[in-house]
Amino acid sequence: MKTFVIVIGTLCFISGLIEIIVPSVMRSVVKKVLPKINNRIIGFLPLLVGILLFYASETGRLVLIVKIIGLLAVLKGFALIFGPADKHRGLLGFVMGATDIAYRLIGIVTVACGIILLYSQI
Repeated sequence: MKTFVIVIGTLCFISGLIEIIVPSVMRSVVKKVLPKINNRIIGFLPLLVGILLFYASETGRLVLIVKIIGLLAVLKGFALIFGPADKHRGLLGFVMGATDIAYRLIGIVTVACGIILLYSQI
């Protein structure tokens, strides 16, 4: 489970850096990928990652913080799976029309989560 948390932390850190440094790349990826994905199907990914993070939190230093990140991922998965479709479209429109500053702020949060996950296991 330690390896799983390190992989997730590394992915968060790298994707957050891309969002901070080159938000136009992330915007183009979002515009190409998000409209094609069914939110109800993709909601199982954060649900699974959240459950695994919640389970793996016992192996690291920052147990409570990693559990909170896992709980947020589970809640995101439930919201994507069971949430109303009109809210999904509204969120999709917001993300696709976000400015560079919004992508950079999202990148800062993502980098912080990646650092926390990596620090908890190293």
